[in-house]
Amino acid sequence: EVASIENTDVKWWQILFREIIIYNLIAEILYVILILFLNVNSYFMISNIILAISSLIFLINVILILFRKDGRGLHDLLAKTIVVEKDR
Repeated sequence: EVASIENTDVKWWQILFREIIIYNLIAEILYVILILFLNVNSYFMISNIILAISSLIFLINVILILFRKDGRGLHDLLAKTIVVEKDR
């Protein structure tokens, strides 16, 4: 279960922001825009830059999750959330 670190209810924008980072939706939207407006050479050049940035963000996220005691990744830090065990 996802909870806010501020001891309040999780806001819809926190969940949305968290999911955008987890699923890298900004990069996916940029790819679609590139396909629509650029020629092939420009597309491949810029898409490689986007891929490098996306890969770096993914790597940072994995490192944070593995080495932080609380297991919070980049998406949790930016959205001010934490994953907690749900009461049964």
